[in-house]
Amino acid sequence: MIFLGIGGAVDYTHAVTNKQKSQTAMDAVVLALTRMDQDSVDIQAEGRKLFRSALKSRGLKVKPTSMKFTTDEGGKITGTAD
Repeated sequence: MIFLGIGGAVDYTHAVTNKQKSQTAMDAVVLALTRMDQDSVDIQAEGRKLFRSALKSRGLKVKPTSMKFTTDEGGKITGTAD
């Protein structure tokens, strides 16, 4: 029973760490996209490419099923991934 509890704690810690790394990767991608010329870059394609690269560089082997990058009228970029 103790091993089950320890195993669960390790799995939970691993999941939280991966989520934090994924969020950091998304933050970096959104910042990189804001530095690009919005009129000449396909935000979706560039965002997907950068996010996959950022995940890989952080040692994450997850493959998001969906990624979405949006720009509002004021030029603010947001990104989400599942």
